[in-house]
Amino acid sequence: MVGGSLAIVVLFIFLRSLRSTFIISTAIPVSIIASFALVYFGGYTLNLMTLGGLALGVGMMVDNAIVVLENIYRVRREEPNPSVAAVIGTNEVTAAIIASTITTLVIFLPMFFAEGISGVLYGQLAVVIAFSLICSLAVALTLIPMLASRMLPQGDTGHARNAVMRWLESGFDAIDETYRDLLVLALRFRALVALSVVALFAASLLLIPKIGREFLPAADEGEIRVSAEMEVGTRLDVLDERMRGIEKTVAESIPEAINSVVNLGSSSWRPSGGTEGDIQVAVGPQSGRERTSEEIADEVRKALGDVPGMTIRARVSQGLRILRLGSGSDDGIEIEVRGFEFEILEALSTEVERLLAEVEGITDVRVSRESGVPQELVRPDRDRAADLGLTTQEVARALETAIAGSRAGNYREDGNEFRILVKLREAEKLDLEEVLDLTLTNSRGEQVALRNVVSVEPESGPQIVERKNQERVAYITANIANRDLGSVIADVQAKLETIPRPGNYGIFIAGDYEDQQEAFRDLLVSLIVSIILVFMVLASLYEGFRDPI
Repeated sequence: MVGGSLAIVVLFIFLRSLRSTFIISTAIPVSIIASFALVYFGGYTLNLMTLGGLALGVGMMVDNAIVVLENIYRVRREEPNPSVAAVIGTNEVTAAIIASTITTLVIFLPMFFAEGISGVLYGQLAVVIAFSLICSLAVALTLIPMLASRMLPQGDTGHARNAVMRWLESGFDAIDETYRDLLVLALRFRALVALSVVALFAASLLLIPKIGREFLPAADEGEIRVSAEMEVGTRLDVLDERMRGIEKTVAESIPEAINSVVNLGSSSWRPSGGTEGDIQVAVGPQSGRERTSEEIADEVRKALGDVPGMTIRARVSQGLRILRLGSGSDDGIEIEVRGFEFEILEALSTEVERLLAEVEGITDVRVSRESGVPQELVRPDRDRAADLGLTTQEVARALETAIAGSRAGNYREDGNEFRILVKLREAEKLDLEEVLDLTLTNSRGEQVALRNVVSVEPESGPQIVERKNQERVAYITANIANRDLGSVIADVQAKLETIPRPGNYGIFIAGDYEDQQEAFRDLLVSLIVSIILVFMVLASLYEGFRDPI
């Protein structure tokens, strides 16, 4: 709405005619309304991409109408019949505006076939813009000539004659004279102008390596995330107690906070997070606060410092977080270490973690593969149990009942059935020695302590085993602060090349960088195809290759 209104205002300033502005402005609502038919029959929805396509196309919807109307106005000076003037004026520019519209359409054509994130972002946008331009072309060739023949009287300039319009007209006349003088100079010194253009083009190419590269633009989304991790095997009540202190410190460091959410332990989407806590703090839009999200995160890092026994990370979203939800991580950098042996994977991951921490602009480095969960392996002693009148099944069932619980029956009430589970009270908080003090009754009616028929071996088990392409994989993630993704990745690649690794092990940069490379390749191919298609359209229009070049 705002864009269309501004376009109409600009038209009125340049045309200085209410009638001409009204005639041309009709192309905007007609083209937009017609585009809704495409959205409906194409199975699309009104979303950011489709509405964005309409918003971007508003300015281009009036281009053809302006050309047609101005040419009709020129013919009207010589042709008294308004209908004949409208037909002649439209016919004279029909081929030109069709060709100019086609050159614009072919630019969006490769976007129709884009895949991955490029297809998601630009597919529907390109379709809606292209269709709206086709509609505007139809309006320019049909509706605009009809309105011009009815609403522009013979010899009417349509220009208002007040002081403001006369001032605008004098200003445009001055611009025309200045342009005319510059054009004369350019034609007089053709070689110098050509060399200057080539030099500027070459100089602009030299700037490409100095331009930062990102997958998605950085955005202050008004959310700070603080995560804390304790040693594997830490009980949930201990984690809860420590997180309460961190939560208090975070609240004092972020007076801009609107609300916060705290999560502790593992879940279905974070199975390895049994010793992790996460605080999400919403600070609202940037317009309502003095500090940026990055500045707030830096302040939180300083306030928390080094907490004994905990690893703390404070970060902000790396930009447009809603588009990252399917990736499983919103970290700026993700590195995969693939192989087969746990020990070698752990060694390589540790080295990658150390080198990443040395790169400027990288914060909050983390390895997904943590050390194994400490556990006690209880093995029944078959011979000893048999001597004491017990079976291994009885021993195993006693352990299961004490720790995990065993089913003792069902309870029915009002048509509902509930399972009865028998276990020790707060078994997860008991020490193993207390569990082994439990006694069983053997076949002779004697009490036998569990510790007499089992052996205990301390071990460590993995929290989670991750695979990719049938290989075990460990992920090293990090965030980026005050640098662009491209320059950081270049430094990271230089560091990773120094790591020796066995032949069947690999270190790969994934995450945003992998998505960025794929999207950039698709867009580069689209750019090249678009240039070729535009050249083909111009060559067919001018029936040669020199003029299009």
